[in-house]
Amino acid sequence: MTEARAVGGVRTLVVVGALVLLVCGSVLAAAGAVGVWVDGTRRDADGFLTTGSRSFHSNGYALSFGAVDMRWTEVAVPVGQDWLGVVELRGDQDVFVGIGAADDVAEYLAEVEYDEVRVREAAIGYRHHPGGPAPGAPAARPIWVAYGTGSLAWQAEEGEWAAVLLNPDGSRVVDSKVSARATVPALGPVSAALLLGGVLVLAAGGVVLVSAGVRVQKRPKSQ
Repeated sequence: MTEARAVGGVRTLVVVGALVLLVCGSVLAAAGAVGVWVDGTRRDADGFLTTGSRSFHSNGYALSFGAVDMRWTEVAVPVGQDWLGVVELRGDQDVFVGIGAADDVAEYLAEVEYDEVRVREAAIGYRHHPGGPAPGAPAARPIWVAYGTGSLAWQAEEGEWAAVLLNPDGSRVVDSKVSARATVPALGPVSAALLLGGVLVLAAGGVVLVSAGVRVQKRPKSQ
């Protein structure tokens, strides 16, 4: 009786393990399939993945989109550190757009009245920072790794970065539509790897489940 219970317990663990593999494999394969679909069908004519355009407004002297911490994985993949690739930000034609190191941008805005954009799900919120006027024309400051009037293009790099919109002359009230797009060269190979990995995990789970069933059928009945 004890032996039968032990065998039954092991069989239950094997079945549970197989089901876990099947669930994990399904999730990986689904994520990979979606990524492959997006990579193959959702790029624009220039090969970029594009966000929609949204309007942003500040009664102060700048709009900040907060700090983004970009840390790259140490896993060796074909694209290396080039995950986002080329990033483009677009605003209205009369708006200065700049990207700089988060610390440098924070120092630049320390005494400036501006609004920090906070996007939560579909809602746009703002955090107002009191202060004074911007210190002159933003293009004259040496803090930007990329900038332009109306748009900019930037090769994504590891680090902590912040994007800011201002008027070219540093004047009050910033109002602009903003959109972003990026080449995201990692999407294709990462998605393909997830899809393949998911299929392999699914196959492993199926083999384990079938094997468990075969063993149950072959096991002689207790007399």
